[in-house]
Amino acid sequence: MPSKLARFFSVPALLALLASLFVATPANAYTLNSADFNPGAIISDAQFFDENALTEAQIQAFLQSKIGTCTNSRCLNVYRMDTFTREATKVNNISPLCSRYEGAASETAARIIYKVQKACHISAKVLLVTLQKEQGLVTSNGPSAAKLKIAMGYGCPDTAPCDSLYFGFYNQVYSAASQFKRYTDPNSTYWNSKKVGTTVNIGYHPKSFDTPPTCGKKAVYISNKATHALYIYTPYTPNAAALANLWSTGDGCSSYGNRNFWRNYNAWFNLKAELYSQVAALPSATRTALGTVTSEANCSDITNNCIINYQTGVVSLAFMGTLQVSFGPIGTAYKNSGGPSGPLGAMVGAQETISAGGTGYRQRFTNGFIYQAPNNATFILTTAMNDFYLTQGGPAGSLGWPASAARCATTKCDQMFDNGLVITNSAGALSVVTGSIADVLYAAGGVNATWGAPTAARQAVTTTSFGNGAKQTFVNGVAFEKAGSTAVFVASSVIPALTAVGQNAAGWPTGTSQSSGINRYQAFTAGIVFGSTANTSGILLPTAMATVWTAAGGATSYLGFPTAAAQSVTNAQSVAGSVVTFTGGAIISSPAGVFGQPTVLRTKYTAAGGPAGTLGYPIAAPTLSAGVWTQRYAGGTLTSAAPVTRPTIQVGSRGTHVRYLQSKLGLTVDGIFGARTKTAVIAFQRSKGLTADGVVGPRTWAALG
Repeated sequence: MPSKLARFFSVPALLALLASLFVATPANAYTLNSADFNPGAIISDAQFFDENALTEAQIQAFLQSKIGTCTNSRCLNVYRMDTFTREATKVNNISPLCSRYEGAASETAARIIYKVQKACHISAKVLLVTLQKEQGLVTSNGPSAAKLKIAMGYGCPDTAPCDSLYFGFYNQVYSAASQFKRYTDPNSTYWNSKKVGTTVNIGYHPKSFDTPPTCGKKAVYISNKATHALYIYTPYTPNAAALANLWSTGDGCSSYGNRNFWRNYNAWFNLKAELYSQVAALPSATRTALGTVTSEANCSDITNNCIINYQTGVVSLAFMGTLQVSFGPIGTAYKNSGGPSGPLGAMVGAQETISAGGTGYRQRFTNGFIYQAPNNATFILTTAMNDFYLTQGGPAGSLGWPASAARCATTKCDQMFDNGLVITNSAGALSVVTGSIADVLYAAGGVNATWGAPTAARQAVTTTSFGNGAKQTFVNGVAFEKAGSTAVFVASSVIPALTAVGQNAAGWPTGTSQSSGINRYQAFTAGIVFGSTANTSGILLPTAMATVWTAAGGATSYLGFPTAAAQSVTNAQSVAGSVVTFTGGAIISSPAGVFGQPTVLRTKYTAAGGPAGTLGYPIAAPTLSAGVWTQRYAGGTLTSAAPVTRPTIQVGSRGTHVRYLQSKLGLTVDGIFGARTKTAVIAFQRSKGLTADGVVGPRTWAALG
């Protein structure tokens, strides 16, 4: 098949045809400079062979923008036809030119162009420009059937009529794209014609080949495959007159095919140049606010979004889009986030002014917003966060302005605002946490905190003696906030004990949740609330007793953990007091003071009648010396017997000490430390908050008594 060449016409006829393809200079196009036309590099290979240049939707939108209202059914923005399946095409049955095209009924022109772009690896932009330069179809709102039949001018050689085998829009687009690939295949007969890397004399006009020639030629160094293909397809280069009148005609030796290809490609698709043109038309105040250019690295000729980075912002222009500008603090934040290639994506709106506690700004992007508060602080909001924020009234609502960046863990996020924290709740939706609870939660890690997500809204809390406040429930506990105080979190493991005691009795939490073995506890206004994973009961250890317990060593002290709530007692003189029993003794409170009491002394004390006996209330803390406990009481002193020193025993041990251990644990006494004894020891150690390793050492012996 011969190459597609423009047929010879008489000069008047040729000019009439070419004039029909000219259009007025587009008002919104940047000013083309004919000096930029390089006859040896009309278009880059990257642009020419870009199979991802345009999507089908972009092609359709482009045709619609160029054609508008059609006066018949043949305009490319409304045209449809049935296509047939073509198998992959090859040169000499070796090199694939185009891959398989799957035919379909009633395909649009845009779909045909898109599918050919993908099958033949020729840019849809190149196909569109060729359709325009050959028959003016991209801008025609009423093309003839004859023009549509030879849409790409393919199969129309210089010296013969057009070949009917290639008639039809689909035929033309596919065949022309396949031919472009054939020209640049080393296996084709066209490879050495106007070969890349050689200098070739290219005629200005068909008359350049008359005998004698009446028009000249130009020596052109063919620098790439795309230019090589264009010159085989249309074998002329524009002369000075054609270039001097880019949007009109030149002289009698002018040809226009490759000039019009270059002109229309750049007028339609050179986003970089168009971007600079539109930036130059921006108000001077905006250009001043942007500052100087810092990077053009994101502005590529083969992409459909051109970006320029400035000192304080970003400008971008998308194919078929409008100029987008982000400047000032918002522009800086956008640039620092990665600009259009970052998580926010492209700009989709101009900056808006917002009056709320001062003047601030907001700008929308594909995947979110940037807010600039009146203090010029800027923060990004995802689309989901912004949607929720607007339901709360936005900057003028109860939350005020954003005050932190978002933090996310998988699909859950949080973000602080002037008057509250927005956080993903347990249902996966966003909810509000306010007051000191919000501040403490945010400081604890927010969405990453051990609190988990909120499961209920904030609730008011009224106590009888300890003041009012609020609480909010989370997956792993409840946060309490006394009015005017910092919020404190109570872990779920402590909540059953608090519920059993009652907040009216315990007051507000003042310390953090603690655990030791099966025991859970936390300090409150009225003392320490103790609980256990073994049951849902709770014990309130009053503040004075809690002080003694803590001073003795708390969870690691001789006292261990309380076993019952405070009980009232009296001495022989009917003076009231109270006592709380522990796994390792007791704490007794009376007018004489609050003192601990180890089990070895308590056994004797109880046998002597306790507070109502002759000893009365303790008047001093117990002391331990050389294994002997001593404590003074109003009516005397108690001293424990010298302790029996027992060795460390474990699985495999035998003898008297094992028998004693088994008796203390309520086991069958056989004097052999086996698996059964070890299991019982571990259970005992856990109940006392000791290391549950099954080895009986000094601390376990002491707890056994």
